[in-house]
Amino acid sequence: MLYNIIILPIETIVSWIFNFSLVKLSFIRVMGAVCAVSLAINFLALPLYNIADSLQAKERKIAKALEYRVKRIKKAFKGDEQFMMLSEYYRQNNYHPLYVLRSSLSILIEIPFFIAAYHFLSHNQALIGSSFWIFRDLGAPDKLIRFSINGTLFYINILPVLMTLINFISRAVYLKECPAREKIQLYGIAIIFLVLLYNSPSGLVIYWILNNLFSLVKNIVLKTQNPGKFVYYFFSALLGLTSAALIIRGDLNTKKIVFILFSIFVISLHFISRLSNIKETAKKLYRFTPPHNSNLSLLLISGTGLTLLAGLVLPANSISTSPIEFSFLGNTDSPLSYIVNSIFTFSGFFIFWPVAIYKMFGEKLKKLLPFVFFNIFIIALLNVFLFKYNYGNINIAFELERTGVLRNFKIFFTIIPLIVFLLMFLLSYLLVDKKSILHILAFSLCLAEVSYGLHKTLYIKKAYKDYISLDNRKKEADRTKILPIYKLSKTDKNVVVLFIDRAINSYFPKIMEQFPELVNSFSGFIYYPNTVSYSTNTFQAYPAMTGGYEYTLENLKRDKRLLRDKFAEASLVQPKLFSDAGWNVTMSDIVKPDSYADDIGTYKCLSSKNYVKANSIYNEFYSKKHGIVSGVSSKDADKICKREIINFSVLQMLYPPVRITFYNNMTNHAGTSIGDFINNASTLDLLCELTDFSSEKPSYIFIENELTHSPTELDDSFLLPGNKSSTNHLSYYPNDVYDQRHYDVNVCTYKLISNWISFLKENNVYDNTRIIIVSDHGRDLNVPCFNDDSLKKEKAYFHPVLLFKDFNSNKELAQDNSFMTNADTLFLAKQNLGLSDKNPFTGKSFEQDKKNGVNIFMSYRDEYMGDGMREKSSFTLLKEIGFFVHDDIFQKENWEEAK
Repeated sequence: MLYNIIILPIETIVSWIFNFSLVKLSFIRVMGAVCAVSLAINFLALPLYNIADSLQAKERKIAKALEYRVKRIKKAFKGDEQFMMLSEYYRQNNYHPLYVLRSSLSILIEIPFFIAAYHFLSHNQALIGSSFWIFRDLGAPDKLIRFSINGTLFYINILPVLMTLINFISRAVYLKECPAREKIQLYGIAIIFLVLLYNSPSGLVIYWILNNLFSLVKNIVLKTQNPGKFVYYFFSALLGLTSAALIIRGDLNTKKIVFILFSIFVISLHFISRLSNIKETAKKLYRFTPPHNSNLSLLLISGTGLTLLAGLVLPANSISTSPIEFSFLGNTDSPLSYIVNSIFTFSGFFIFWPVAIYKMFGEKLKKLLPFVFFNIFIIALLNVFLFKYNYGNINIAFELERTGVLRNFKIFFTIIPLIVFLLMFLLSYLLVDKKSILHILAFSLCLAEVSYGLHKTLYIKKAYKDYISLDNRKKEADRTKILPIYKLSKTDKNVVVLFIDRAINSYFPKIMEQFPELVNSFSGFIYYPNTVSYSTNTFQAYPAMTGGYEYTLENLKRDKRLLRDKFAEASLVQPKLFSDAGWNVTMSDIVKPDSYADDIGTYKCLSSKNYVKANSIYNEFYSKKHGIVSGVSSKDADKICKREIINFSVLQMLYPPVRITFYNNMTNHAGTSIGDFINNASTLDLLCELTDFSSEKPSYIFIENELTHSPTELDDSFLLPGNKSSTNHLSYYPNDVYDQRHYDVNVCTYKLISNWISFLKENNVYDNTRIIIVSDHGRDLNVPCFNDDSLKKEKAYFHPVLLFKDFNSNKELAQDNSFMTNADTLFLAKQNLGLSDKNPFTGKSFEQDKKNGVNIFMSYRDEYMGDGMREKSSFTLLKEIGFFVHDDIFQKENWEEAK
């Protein structure tokens, strides 16, 4: 458990920084995330290294001052007499020989940071297959130099050698005036690092090279006359250049403006200080410490309270809601092990490292740190129990069913907490002189946490024992029969629109090539590669896809009604057309313009009998069918649970508006959506069970599914969550992990759809059924088209899939290179069926307005969120974020600035 206490807190922080960089700064990709981790960890550890350096310098100075007499004593005396003389000499000078260990303090500090980074990066799946510059795979040794001797191939890894050279240079600068013993020690450690990291992944070695460069720069800066001023000027220049670049680039938003104003403030400090007494004011603020009675005991009690809250109360509270669900996961049987793991980890966060820092630093921090920790403890309790969200259902990966609960930005969760926190801070400051009050309050809260946590833990223990005695884990509950919700006709015509959110167009031919058994399944279909969408997100691209060209972005802008009303109207154009013509209409899981609303109130003319919800309803059936435990493959379930239960505890203690940022950008939910995958895969996997042929009238069915919107690493079958052992048998597979996850879920989607198509064929309903498979937009991926284009990722965003199978079409899968948009879906669905040629809501005639080309637009700022549609009447359309596209979209010259 020492690993949990000392190393795991650092590794957890490393994972937060890495995930944040990957998601929030996606343009820098994996290598940028490695750089961000290196910079962040070095700056976090810098105060500790500075303390260690000062202690080392102090040790060297004392040792040098005593050196002459020590040599005289050793020369003049031997044996016990020498020992007694040295002991007396050291006593007179307030020195002890063990103080020499202080010279190794920086190494001792470096070890836990090294182990944490090594463990995280050496096992990080994001590095595997990711490339950077001349390094083809950051998850493997670089092997840059290759040569053959007698037919045997040998490799030399350059990065570890470069790392050692930089390390030597850094040590040379640092050890210039140090004794030989210390030089040998540190150079020896550099050699050890070379041996340890020689065959390590390139990404890990690059991380350590960056650390060595940081150390080199730090040592050079410390040698300057005024290191503080040097650092200030350096960061001022960096902030100034970044701000200038943002201003020149334009497209400023609130965050960028705040950054620019902050930069101006920092740069101005030097000039303001010359005109005022700001330096003296800053010194007074720096000297601020609460009264003297804040001490180590308050730090320990507050840290213990935070440990009990995050490690005992919150995990026990989550697990107690369903103890059986957390039992027998992976190689872990008892759910109590997750609580024990959390307690040890958070004791490192809130006890071990704070106490270590307390002991290393001076009196000012020793007075301030306990006071700060007491306030953090109280604020965390308030956030957990007062300013709490209704998180709803969560699985063992602690994924929220709907992240919308984290977007509650009402005054109660934004302004009120800040006021309460300020009042608590002031009150605690007033009481800090009353030593006993803060201690008693913190201790009482700790006792309450222990009582609550033990109550929950005993309940979990009892439920687990009862579960074992009944052997329920071996007994499968009776499976309730799935009732069909999609009713097709065996005699009349059927039209089915499968809307697959964010399906990637150019993946389809690669999937057909690699899985030839699917080609026969898609017989009768026409694939349209030359297709564009009108935007890069659902809320802007969906209206035209469902309602036709009348609902393009430009036409929506001309209509002064609220976006939510226009969106809902566009969604119902097809259902209304078919319904008015006497067809049975069914719509499932339609996209709602109010973003996270569960009701269909906006769809005023959509009867509840025409709407069904399938997403997430059939997860239990799907999981049983494939042997999946609570949405996570059983192989890794316990590892994921141990990691994410820590993240979920931290999330609950955070200031409410920050929680959504933490969940989306710093946990692993950002990289892989296991919960979303299960929600959507279950409905496609069970399409056969959900479909019957009982309709007595022609049937129109619209099915919305987001499986391709849930990028997840799948196993070799491309059907279940898990780790792939190999993809060598595939002729095409993306290099980037992010792209790989998208490709995996696209493969899975077509495999599941092909099963349903085979089901229709077996029941003789395929010929009288027209099927359209369409997506609203693509994604900024390294897709296997637009390869020679600098704008390939932007273009991939506008590249939705479009597949069409008409009645009585049984020919081989064909390709049509006609210029198409996904707004053609309406015309493909209604052609030759005798339906009205006018919009049933506006009375306007349907027109395919694409002959001369179309204007399409990237998303602007955060307009991809649906919440604003309740208040806005149009999206922002700027020609600089738009394109005019026509004819063959794979020709560069056919993409121009929007007109």
